Amino acid sequence: MITHSNDILLEGLGTLEPYAPIAGVLLYPFIFRDSGHFQRVFQGPVGRALLTEIGTESHRHIVGVGYRGERYLTSNKKIHGLADLRGMKTRVPPLKMSIRTWEMLGAKPVPMGAPELYFALRQGVLEGAEVPFNYIEDFKLFEVQKYVVEGGLSYGAMGFMFEEERFRALPAAVQSLLTEEGERVMDAATTRMKLQEVQYMEVLRQKGIVVLTFDRNAFAARLAPLINEFPEMARWVKAIETVH
Repeated sequence: MITHSNDILLEGLGTLEPYAPIAGVLLYPFIFRDSGHFQRVFQGPVGRALLTEIGTESHRHIVGVGYRGERYLTSNKKIHGLADLRGMKTRVPPLKMSIRTWEMLGAKPVPMGAPELYFALRQGVLEGAEVPFNYIEDFKLFEVQKYVVEGGLSYGAMGFMFEEERFRALPAAVQSLLTEEGERVMDAATTRMKLQEVQYMEVLRQKGIVVLTFDRNAFAARLAPLINEFPEMARWVKAIETVH
């Protein structure tokens, strides 16, 4: 994740799952009610405690949390209910929580990095992709997909990551400066991303993409047993859900 050639990395915090399994809770389905709830969680004691635990497990020092946006499903067929997902070859990030979520929804998740996405969709290796919203524009997925299913299943969180030992070796004044500026930048990034989500949606509609809704109640009911497979996350799921 962080090598001697990288003292700092800006990345999605869910990618720490291989080093800190508890980080998978950040992609737990329907854990955040909306972007406002996301912000309240990470601006309060629950979010700070969660980041501390993730950092301790992964030996990383995390500075700031930015809203990366809702994650969306792209497709070349209309998706409204669970039946429409059955057997659908869907790109997901190579993380246990994402893979298991889409398996339970009936899809056939295919872990894949972003650079291969466009060609896999164009060649029919994949039928859809579960991605952060900006990927649809940045990687021109709108050229090879017809539909975007509204988000809300999960939200992305990003932040600055340092190797803990290296961060603690820095002078106290430098640590304070990095922390203060890192949090300021992530707050600004959150505001910007919330505006960009609206802009991205309008741009995609102009490009001919059709935005679909899905049966949230049916999806939530199907995913309800997921917590039984990740019992170590139950306390964090409950803690986040109780933030108002």
